[in-house]
Amino acid sequence: MSVLQYVSFISIALLAAFCQNLTGFAFGLILVGLTGALQIISIADAANIACILSIANNLVYLSKSPRITTGPLLKPMLITSMIGLVIGFISLSWFTDNGINTLRLILGVCIFASAIALFMINTNTRKTSGKTSTLTAGFLTGVLGGMFATPGPPLVYHLYSQPLDKDLVRHYLFIIFGLTSAARLVIALFTGELTMNAIILSAIAFPAITIATITQLKHPINLSRRVAQLLVTALLLATGLGLIYSSLKNILG
Repeated sequence: MSVLQYVSFISIALLAAFCQNLTGFAFGLILVGLTGALQIISIADAANIACILSIANNLVYLSKSPRITTGPLLKPMLITSMIGLVIGFISLSWFTDNGINTLRLILGVCIFASAIALFMINTNTRKTSGKTSTLTAGFLTGVLGGMFATPGPPLVYHLYSQPLDKDLVRHYLFIIFGLTSAARLVIALFTGELTMNAIILSAIAFPAITIATITQLKHPINLSRRVAQLLVTALLLATGLGLIYSSLKNILG
């Protein structure tokens, strides 16, 4: 990697951490999506780096943020997300071996769809969902987490559509994303998918995102939930479209 690529990677990691701390999600989407769109590193390495840095960022955030008591939604979402995680990781291995451009296209479509879903969340008509939708959201979260280390979209849409306090939603997201990232990292380690390049890049970016997270907690940016959603939505739309364009260009020759 060139110096410019290292600088670009750290900048993307900082941007991802900023959005994660602001909304409770989007770290993996932005890190994997932008590095994939710019082709700085492979999607597999980017996913593993996203896991490592997401765990670190989540631990820093949860250790410094006020304690919040979790409710009954946490356990069922965690159980189904772990099942989906294994399926997603196996799918990533297959696509990595059989069609990297197809994999990048799938990632781009997922990010684009995530942005649209986020934009469509209407907090004025929130209502409590049933057990089936909660379990489904957890499972789809695991699948995306296993494939791309981007577990956010299904769970974000589900939780932000519920009549829950925004701090509780953010707490749920940090806990579930942290645990799914840890589980995915263990699988990658034991299957030999965790490369030295991913470890080195994670170590390089870790101090920067830790300082950024602590600074953001001490000096929070007071944006409304809707404004924060719109900002992240615009970034995800651009990232998703960039991935879709570049992968289709390579596929179509």
